[in-house]
Amino acid sequence: MPWRVYTIDQKYTKRDGTISYYKVKNKKRIKSNRYKPQKRGFEKKSIYSKRFGYLDLYNREEQRSLICPSGYSISQCFNVLSKLWFGYKRAMNSDKSIEKMVKYAKGIQSVQKDMGIETASFPHLGLYGDSLILYDKKRNRLLFEDHSALKKKQQEYEKWMIENSKKIEGSLHKPKEGQHVEIFADDKYPYEVIDCEPTVPELLIPDEEKGQSVIIFPDLIPFRDQLHRNDFENQTSE
Repeated sequence: MPWRVYTIDQKYTKRDGTISYYKVKNKKRIKSNRYKPQKRGFEKKSIYSKRFGYLDLYNREEQRSLICPSGYSISQCFNVLSKLWFGYKRAMNSDKSIEKMVKYAKGIQSVQKDMGIETASFPHLGLYGDSLILYDKKRNRLLFEDHSALKKKQQEYEKWMIENSKKIEGSLHKPKEGQHVEIFADDKYPYEVIDCEPTVPELLIPDEEKGQSVIIFPDLIPFRDQLHRNDFENQTSE
């Protein structure tokens, strides 16, 4: 069994009643340097991986030897997941930034996919996974929904968007009969900046000494599209 050396502050009381402290080195034997399997309660379900099976059956040393397709081990993925969930909760509660929430949510789903476990679903961000699970403050499960069908629909929609964008780009860059594409360099850089007198912004700044103020009112003209459509039809008929 290995030794572990640490220092402590020893208290010493003199005859005159004064107290002094001095440092003393102490040794302690460690029973074992091996990690034991993680204990989970009866209410907590074990995490199942498609690649490695139930992860709670492995101890920490064995989890280090389980390598994911990304090259990281299961223990490293668990560490990254905890940090990503902390960043997601901070972005949701304190920062209140949707961009950061989407960033952390995509990171959580990518790490879970790399581990082979069920991916979390974020329907309020438009990111669907395998399941949606909600817990209370005491880590008791409140809600469970299966979002695997929505996940497949989202994947199909993303594939369709990629294929459609490729078709649009191909049709725009493909010349028609008798046409050809010309590529030329922009040799007019840097541009010359001309100083102009700012006239319009001064009109929008009210003069408080003269009692002026800015009044903002909505445009409540109804059926604007119908009016424009009738004008266009009248012009074409003429």
